Parts: sequence; structure tokens; C-alpha cells
Amino acid sequence: MIDEIQPLDASVFNLVEGKADGKNIPIIGWMISRRLYRPVKESISRTLESRPIINTAIWGDDRHQEIAQFLCSKIKAEIGWPNDRFIPVDTIDVVLWMCDDDLEIVEIIMDIEDRYKIKIADDFVGGIVQGTMGNFVKLIASLMPAEAPESLPASPSPS
Repeated sequence: MIDEIQPLDASVFNLVEGKADGKNIPIIGWMISRRLYRPVKESISRTLESRPIINTAIWGDDRHQEIAQFLCSKIKAEIGWPNDRFIPVDTIDVVLWMCDDDLEIVEIIMDIEDRYKIKIADDFVGGIVQGTMGNFVKLIASLMPAEAPESLPASPSPS
């Protein structure tokens, strides 16, 4: 089932890193960049809209599933995608592609840190953007404290 879903990948959507987008032009730059990228945004949105509801089991165990659900929901809300049907092989550079600035990414990271009581080092953030959603979920899980072990039965007291 997952093999049938087209991944969100920069090569599929013809995203070119470092391409001039006009955002740095004062006052009108954001309008230019929105017009240039409208077809790409619509294409990514159509791809998301065509996806079936994603079975959370594709993310792994319960912990990874919960992290993925939170992360996907947060990205949908922050970026404005039509749904949160992301899969582990989706690349972060496409998923976060419509961020107007780094502030939206910082907001997502801060919300993750608050929710899971972790700290994502600044040097990890650059690596996150180069990875996949699956890698991002694994990173978050790796930074979380280990779950408390089950209570051990009380050892018999010496008589």
C-alpha cells in the first residue's frame, strides 16, 4: 500500500535549491515569489489530496506513531497544506517548502520541544531539512527520555 503512494520529493516537483525567488526584493518580493511558486504549491497540494488516509502503523511502534501524528498535524497547520497525509519517505525540504521564512520552522521545532520536553540542537536543524519525515520522527524519538521500566515485583524481604 505505501509503495503505491507518490513520495513528496524535490526531484518530482522540480524544486531547485538556491533558485532566485524574488523574496529578497523589498515590498513586492513576496508577491513575486508566490506567483513563481504557485504551480508547484498546487502540484504538491494535489498530491497530498490524492493520498488515501495513511495507516499510522507505517511509522513504526506506538511512540513513533504518536510523534508522527503530532508532527504531521503541526506541519499541516503551520504551512497550510490541505491535509496531514505525510509518509516517512517524504522529504522535509518539500514538506516545509512553503515556509515563508525560518520562523515557521522555528515554531514547529519549539512546539516539538515543548510537547516532548526535549531540546533539538541548532546544528540538528540543518540536517533535519535535508532528511525525510521518517528521519525526523526517529530523531525526536531518540531525544526523548526512555520510558520508565515496568514496576518490578518487590523482592522478598529477608526473614
